[in-house]
Amino acid sequence: MKQIPVKEIMISAEDYLTINQFDTVKEAIQKLQSSFKLDDKGIARGHTSVLVTNDKGKLVGILTIRGILKALVMQEQSKELPANYLWTIFVSKSYKTASEIPVRRIMKDRNVFSIGPNEDIMKAVHMIVDNKVNALPVVENGRAVGIIRAKDIFGMIGVLIDDYENET
Repeated sequence: MKQIPVKEIMISAEDYLTINQFDTVKEAIQKLQSSFKLDDKGIARGHTSVLVTNDKGKLVGILTIRGILKALVMQEQSKELPANYLWTIFVSKSYKTASEIPVRRIMKDRNVFSIGPNEDIMKAVHMIVDNKVNALPVVENGRAVGIIRAKDIFGMIGVLIDDYENET
């Protein structure tokens, strides 16, 4: 199978969201929300994670929408809310507490789950599947140079299948 380097389909760090580990979850939410735009069908499209860096610009983790929601649910559950509590009220109440939570408290440490820009795309596929994640930071010399998402790889699945079939 023809090898395709990750850098050929990754989103570069300049085109993706980045936040400092000491910024608040509220700031991360605002950044994520600013990336969302409605397409011609009225469906919201945007980034589902932010790369988290330290003060020196080195990658220290990734924060996903799912991670934010999980942290907010855990925060709210500790207040013993009734089971029928409305989602919209829940989010607005949770959002206020997010201004006090630093990103580093709820981010996923991604030192183990990152990939180099020259690695083969199939290695990224295996890492995504094996680690049950939707995206991998692309790291070179400790710095995030981009991100590769499962949906970006899926967009190339036809090319990968054609390459495989042409080899057999």
